[in-house]
Amino acid sequence: MKKIIFAVAIFATFSLSLNAQSVYDEIKQDPQRAAGNLHHYEAPEVVTDTPAPKGYTPFYVSHYGRHGSRYQTSTSGYKRLVPLFEELEKEGLLTDTGKSLAADIKTLYDEHDRMEGLLTLRGGQEHQGIAQRLYDRVPEVFNQPDRNTVFCVSTPVHRVLESLANFTLSLKGNAPQLRMLVLAGDRFGDYLCFDKYNRFRSMRPFAIIDSVKTERLDPERFICSVFTDTAKAMAILSRPPQQEASSSHRQMPAGAQNAPQNAQFAAMMRPRGMSASSFMSNVFSAGSIYGCLDRNNPDVFRYFTMDELYQLWYCDNMNILNSYGFTVENESGTTLTAQLVVKDILEKANSAVEGNNRAADLRFGHDTGIGPLLALLKVEGYDRVLSLSDDNLEYWPGYKYLPMGSNLQMIFYKNKKGEVLVKLLRNENETVIPALKPFKGPYYKWSELKAYLEGLVADCPM
Repeated sequence: MKKIIFAVAIFATFSLSLNAQSVYDEIKQDPQRAAGNLHHYEAPEVVTDTPAPKGYTPFYVSHYGRHGSRYQTSTSGYKRLVPLFEELEKEGLLTDTGKSLAADIKTLYDEHDRMEGLLTLRGGQEHQGIAQRLYDRVPEVFNQPDRNTVFCVSTPVHRVLESLANFTLSLKGNAPQLRMLVLAGDRFGDYLCFDKYNRFRSMRPFAIIDSVKTERLDPERFICSVFTDTAKAMAILSRPPQQEASSSHRQMPAGAQNAPQNAQFAAMMRPRGMSASSFMSNVFSAGSIYGCLDRNNPDVFRYFTMDELYQLWYCDNMNILNSYGFTVENESGTTLTAQLVVKDILEKANSAVEGNNRAADLRFGHDTGIGPLLALLKVEGYDRVLSLSDDNLEYWPGYKYLPMGSNLQMIFYKNKKGEVLVKLLRNENETVIPALKPFKGPYYKWSELKAYLEGLVADCPM
């Protein structure tokens, strides 16, 4: 017995040491994590379940999943970098390192030929794995004689549909009797990742992000490693680009096109030449997808030192948090998106609890849906509204909180009296809502969780 207790103590200490790792250490351990919300899905090595209270068995699952690993949604970044590298090489301005980097960027560009935004094989395998582990976790849910229907909705985007297909095929392979009902279209996108409104109410977040980039990014070593003559190279890079080749030099933030300051946003997005810092950032962005690809995926991050990679991650992480979570500066501009998803969760869960034939309701969408949803629910890790200027954003690393394949699963349990409990899983790990006291362990009384969710959507205008 003493040996067992000692082993448990060692394991607990080891777990705490892992959890205490800094973002710098975690990125050093796996540099692909610097890609933030472009990082591939890291499945849990061990699925851990706190036993349900005695007498309770699972009967229903409510799920929202982001699509799996994909190609870049646009090749505009490559279209700008590739000809610049060609010109720089022609002028004899690339070092051997620069030539190697140019070849890697060209390889990534070629690999994206007619594949922009599509799911990779890895992305499909991620969803197969998520579905398999869900089945292994609660096989009872998918083998009920009176609940044999799985209802699935998706945005019409190809990578999301492919994710849905991989997920449902995996479930069906385990339980062939399941009846899969699948619907996809813009109608469902209207609540799965709604962004047809003013998400950004001011330019303040972008001014803060730009100032932090200026403070944190030091491109000198990087550009010296790439260029034989930095002054001549920067003269080429700083030229205003041709309009037709540069319309997406900076990607328009989601929802910005509907902002009242659209003239300011248009000015922000106007094509312009690159500074040393923006060149460094553009190379980082172009290479961020390499961990999602199945082949021809050169490691562009190897051209940065760990310190540079960490700072690039930090600046990118600010933008991810501001776009898809809640910050002081974005004034919780993504609330409506999340409220629409919560309303759908409530409606379908109520029907399942009252008694229908559904084993699960599955939703498939994007980071623009799952990020705001988790932030509105205030699950652990999302339970703070952070400030871009005042907080250390290591608290919210995007590679953990919003990677490809991010998901929320709500597993419903009931006893013979018809009393219902719910357990929440974020990326397949048990989680809690710190603002709401659980009934036992990670389990909530549905009556209390339902009241909490209803409160979150009480002021929803739609």
